Amino acid sequence: VSPNIGDMVGRQLGRLTPELALVVDTLSQCEPLGLDVLCDLVGRHDLEVAERMHLVTVGRSAGALSVRLAHPLFGEIRRANAGEMYLSSIRGRLAQRLAEDDDPDMQATVRRGLLTLESDLDPNPALYLESARFAMTLLDLQLAERFASAAAKSGVAEAASVQVMNMVLLGRG
Repeated sequence: VSPNIGDMVGRQLGRLTPELALVVDTLSQCEPLGLDVLCDLVGRHDLEVAERMHLVTVGRSAGALSVRLAHPLFGEIRRANAGEMYLSSIRGRLAQRLAEDDDPDMQATVRRGLLTLESDLDPNPALYLESARFAMTLLDLQLAERFASAAAKSGVAEAASVQVMNMVLLGRG
């Protein structure tokens, strides 16, 4: 994307109301999100306005509505200009809301684990260990290493064996 287009989009995103910015910022941390999940975190009216402004798209898949940013540039620009403490708080709220439902698959657990790890929430060693194992299964070995290290740092003894296995898979053991 040319710098001129990025600047123009950045100026437009900078003019969003705080409520609309929260919609974009939340999706910039985790997408797609189920409509029900997102509506628990932002106002439904704000989400409807964001859809009318073509900031987000709402689609139906397998009978459920999900929301994503209309263009990846929106998330990139908002992430680049937002403060870490603000985004950390958003990731924490997302992780807490996602934890209210059972994770449908390994990817969902890893996603929730990463949101928690990079949030302002207290550490969740059990989630980190489970996410490390799932990340290894999904062959995301660098992410598995991050989770296993976080679990070990939190005092989980089992994390050491996961770290060793991950090192072997990475070719360092």
